[in-house]
Amino acid sequence: MSGRVIVGVILLVLGVGFLAQVFTDYDFGSFLADWWPLILVFVGGIVLSMLFLLGQGSFDWQNLLFAGILLLVPVLVFFLNMRDTHRVLAAEKERELEAVQQRILQACRTLMERMGADESSGTLAAEINALVAYEARLLEARTWPYNTAMLRTLFFSAVIPGGAALARVASEVLFK
Repeated sequence: MSGRVIVGVILLVLGVGFLAQVFTDYDFGSFLADWWPLILVFVGGIVLSMLFLLGQGSFDWQNLLFAGILLLVPVLVFFLNMRDTHRVLAAEKERELEAVQQRILQACRTLMERMGADESSGTLAAEINALVAYEARLLEARTWPYNTAMLRTLFFSAVIPGGAALARVASEVLFK
């Protein structure tokens, strides 16, 4: 199967999927979010087969462009399917930070009033300390839901085939 046919099939499947999402209840984005590891394996396998099974002259500009597109597809699927999750996490983080900062401000004002009136601060200082610690944890919280295992999957699916292509080109140049 030629590279142009594979690109055509991939674009056709993506187009039909997104069209179905527009005109029906079908959630193609959810499908991609659930099946992206399999998509990465599929695309990585196509790229590897192109690199190792094609004969001489396989590194002309058309094949390199096709391989580049196939390497770009898993990266886009990987990062774009988490865009909405990132937005939700970022909005919730911002909302919670605002609430905590308002509570810290209120507690500090109350503490200053009590100190000015020579009253006991009670547990207010401890509450402020806990709120400040919570604020620091919120500031450190990530809003992109990626972990090492997901990034490793992306690496093996997209970067390794490129390294294999470079190794093949280097071996052809060095051992001819």
